[in-house]
Amino acid sequence: MQLRTRRPAALPMMMMVLVTVAVISPLTWAGDGKPPAPVEPTAAPPGPSPPAPDGKDAVADALFAEGMALFDKGQYAQACERFQRSLDARRGTGTLYQLGRCHSQLGRYASAQAFFEQAAAQARAAGQSDREQVATSRARELDAKVSKLVIEVPAASRVAGLVIERDQKTVATGSWGRAVPLDAGTYKITARVDGGKSWQRTVVLSAAGEVRVTIPNLRQPGPPDGLRLERRSPALFWTGIGLTGAGGIALAIGAVGYSICTESHCRDDEQNGYIASAVIGLALAGGGVPLFLVFGRKVPAEPKPAAAKLEASLGPTSATLRLRF
Repeated sequence: MQLRTRRPAALPMMMMVLVTVAVISPLTWAGDGKPPAPVEPTAAPPGPSPPAPDGKDAVADALFAEGMALFDKGQYAQACERFQRSLDARRGTGTLYQLGRCHSQLGRYASAQAFFEQAAAQARAAGQSDREQVATSRARELDAKVSKLVIEVPAASRVAGLVIERDQKTVATGSWGRAVPLDAGTYKITARVDGGKSWQRTVVLSAAGEVRVTIPNLRQPGPPDGLRLERRSPALFWTGIGLTGAGGIALAIGAVGYSICTESHCRDDEQNGYIASAVIGLALAGGGVPLFLVFGRKVPAEPKPAAAKLEASLGPTSATLRLRF
């Protein structure tokens, strides 16, 4: 019986690994003769860091915090100022709501109601129904406290070019005749029209009150249809203009000539002539000014009598003449 020695199956594989290491290791270490440093295990990549607030957000947050601290101390005017600056930096629903609260504490119920309504609208747009309900409830609580101003503009007063202002701010035509909520206080209402007179009125609004102001017709009514206007006397009107112009020229010549004579010592007759010219100029102007002022005014023209008309008609058997006036 012949015994055969069987080689382990793993021996060829181990020999291949040793050969590979023997060949590669010198190449790897050839740089400085030292074995390579052990490789540190790679850590898992960190998750995304929360975004840092930009400059406006940081300012808005800081001002909002200051406003809340001032509100808690009862300093409502200063709190309103901080909240408004925070709102200018970032329009937040909470900031709108807090502005409503501090304006309400100051008795500015119309402003407070407007901020509550804006907060409710913004919360509704964001799908925040609970915040919308709270802001809407606060707005409705102020209905009985808000004062209102009604600027009535009758049809006869709605002339072309009419401008109405409240405290130097134009009142839109869509607000005419409507009850506009305003904070209690004093307001100056002004109305004017191009080519017409102006009108103003000062009104005082108290809490929960309503004041009505009616704008008058500021344009002078024109003449009735078919009515002509003419000068009282066109001839005297133009005569007055001519006399006034001639008098002005004579007065100027006399004044300038007399001034020159005073400096250059001209003859007495020349000086007297300049004086006479000035006196005549004054007389002419004195007579001409009343003429063009009085007779230049336009008045309704006298109706002219209809001219007589002669009408002729010819029939089959007759002819007719008619005189119409």
